[in-house]
Amino acid sequence: MKRMALCLLLPCLASCTTNNGEAGAGSYRVLNTVAVGAQSVQVYVANRDDVVVLGVSTKDRGEKQSYCPLYVSIEGSIPAVTLKVSVIESRQAVWVESSWPEAAVLGGYQLGGTHCTTMYGAKPLIDDAIPQDFGGSLIPVRVPDKNSITKTVTIHYPEPAY
Repeated sequence: MKRMALCLLLPCLASCTTNNGEAGAGSYRVLNTVAVGAQSVQVYVANRDDVVVLGVSTKDRGEKQSYCPLYVSIEGSIPAVTLKVSVIESRQAVWVESSWPEAAVLGGYQLGGTHCTTMYGAKPLIDDAIPQDFGGSLIPVRVPDKNSITKTVTIHYPEPAY
């Protein structure tokens, strides 16, 4: 239950933002890159101060990086987790599931979209790896049409993240 409380992050101060993962603005690490057709999605972990974010990012056609935070901790690390990234080629979408029992599906993103689906509903993609605010009321998230999954990538992430 402690992990879920971490996700119920009250609005962060503006200092929680990074500068697109650039050095000096905190740390940014790509855990894996997953191909979705001709495009790709990165699963990342970023931190600044005591805020650590697990999310997905992608580049639009103009090569601008956009971020979708899926899990936020304000304790300086994230718990050990196994992530399952499912690709649905027909929808050009990825969905991220976790081994955390209270957060089995973290969310998903359809390439070309302006929003991603999180445990807190639809959230707009952002320009920074770490959001200025994150949270809200928890809603159940399910991977749509599991029969359409064309590829699954498993990522094992040990504790502590940083």
